[in-house]
Amino acid sequence: MDNVKLTRRTVKMRDFSQLPLNPHPVFPQWSTWDVYPHQYYGSMRKYVIEREYLMPSLENDFLRVEVNADIGGRVWRVHDKAADRDMCNFNSEVHTYNAGFGLNYTSGGIECNYPLAHSPTTSRQRELSTAEHEDGSASIIISEYERIWRTRWSVTYTLFPDRSCLQMRVRIYNRSRHDSRYMYWGNCGFVLNDDTQYLFPDYGAAMHGEEHRIFSWPMWQHRDLSYYREVPPEMLGLYMLDTRDPWFGYWDHGAGFGLAHYADLTDLPGRKHWTWGTHPGQAAVRARTHHSSGQVFGEIQSGRIVIQEHKDLMPPETEHEWTEMWFPVRDTGAFNSARPGGAMRTEVLTASPDGTKIRVSAMGNGFFPEATLTVTSDGAKPVTKPLPLQPTSATEAALTVKGLASPERHTTLTVSNPDGEVLIRHRLRPPSTRDCWREVVD
Repeated sequence: MDNVKLTRRTVKMRDFSQLPLNPHPVFPQWSTWDVYPHQYYGSMRKYVIEREYLMPSLENDFLRVEVNADIGGRVWRVHDKAADRDMCNFNSEVHTYNAGFGLNYTSGGIECNYPLAHSPTTSRQRELSTAEHEDGSASIIISEYERIWRTRWSVTYTLFPDRSCLQMRVRIYNRSRHDSRYMYWGNCGFVLNDDTQYLFPDYGAAMHGEEHRIFSWPMWQHRDLSYYREVPPEMLGLYMLDTRDPWFGYWDHGAGFGLAHYADLTDLPGRKHWTWGTHPGQAAVRARTHHSSGQVFGEIQSGRIVIQEHKDLMPPETEHEWTEMWFPVRDTGAFNSARPGGAMRTEVLTASPDGTKIRVSAMGNGFFPEATLTVTSDGAKPVTKPLPLQPTSATEAALTVKGLASPERHTTLTVSNPDGEVLIRHRLRPPSTRDCWREVVD
């Protein structure tokens, strides 16, 4: 395959600007948000101007990734070439509004938040560098010396020649002689419609801003909150609790398209569901003021801690580093597992003591022509079947396991390479039967 193409360029866009900045930084004792020495944007009004933005890009046969170095180094666009559509919420204009710690949140793409959620510099220029590697991959590196706790951080976006996934390597370094506090959240926006489903393999969630309020997931008061159309009219943010699987994503049932996120749970145990709600009037306002194409968007987020309102601790002269992946998924149906090699939907078609028939539909984020699917279940002989994966289309397979496959029998489906590398793994889980407003999550 050809090497990843790395391009440095500028793009002209209309900016609904909130400049100028307030010349007086807010001291902590005057604000509930400790953002000193950063300034807030000084105006609730928006002035439409045209600006040039530094927008380097990475491109291979599957994805085109654009990074806006002048808007916090966020991933501005991820275009899936096979589906000819954007994986994330894409704006052809810059829409910024008074939200987050800096009152300067810009909608669209994938936003990296450090050291606070929607940080004071999330819509400001950050340092930029690029690199091309011997294996044909290429990287865009965004970095910053943040001035609240005087730490340094960077995020390296890497695209590989033969993979349809965007890899993000995040590094934070406390070079001071004092403890520092921080939040980190990777925030991906995506377009919502009545067919959109949030995919979180969890059973409970805490409410944004009111963590003592516990929701059952996905069912709550006879609503399936995983579907956007079932969300109440009011704004809703949920922090997923008791997470045991290292993935999440979304699925558009009408388009047969979705997105998966994967990261090690020891690095990123936090994940968040966000929507502005379904009130028609509010949705119309958000679509008009926050999106260049007049669309409603939601967000899915990965975090270093479970509850966003809390901060993590970093001791003096220490660093933390982790890797996360985002990749498109097509034609599998609403997938229920994802790992570094791709995503998979598993369905139990029939189940009895004599045998269980299982169907899978999987899509890789790379070419794995010799991959095999192995099903193991307590008391039954493992069943193996070839399941070649590719990033261009989904692969389907059906097989029968002796006996009754179930969570109690630890039934597990593993897609692996001949060398033993696990590409995708799924364990059968009992369905959530909870449907409540308040409940203690065990």
